[in-house]
Amino acid sequence: MRLALGLLLSIVSFLGQAEALPPMSFGSSFNHEELYDILKDKPLFKNMDSELIGAPIRLEISHTFKATAGGNAAGLASAMWAGMSLGILPVVTNRDLVIRYEVFVKGHPVSNHEFSENFTEAINMYSVQNSFKLDGKPYEWVKSTIPQALKLIEEDEKVKELQREYEFYFGEK
Repeated sequence: MRLALGLLLSIVSFLGQAEALPPMSFGSSFNHEELYDILKDKPLFKNMDSELIGAPIRLEISHTFKATAGGNAAGLASAMWAGMSLGILPVVTNRDLVIRYEVFVKGHPVSNHEFSENFTEAINMYSVQNSFKLDGKPYEWVKSTIPQALKLIEEDEKVKELQREYEFYFGEK
């Protein structure tokens, strides 16, 4: 009984594991080290290396902020109030944070998946904004998109084809 249960559990765990993608480089427009550490622990990206310069396969995670119609109006009014108060009142922004996960082969996109969420922030007009680092709620939201992005990348037919082709040419004989 124990042997059968152990065998069943090992088969289920084997079937649940994602096959690792071929060796690839990694790049990110924000929180590079943190995202690399999170993704490197995932079975799908165990062959990923952020210092694999010149690799033909690359995972890129980029972010952009898109203005919303209401956010533009509120931001303008908020900026005027902040200016009139000489910076005592904060500038309130309302924008969509768009995160894009892309797999490139020789610079051509093979798989891309985009996630978007709206965030409202109050910032001091004299503070320095670091565009290469997200923190707080936006960064927590980005981390919550990783499992969904991994699933989409793993299920992408072009990525599966890339894995099969890599295995055909470079797999163990």
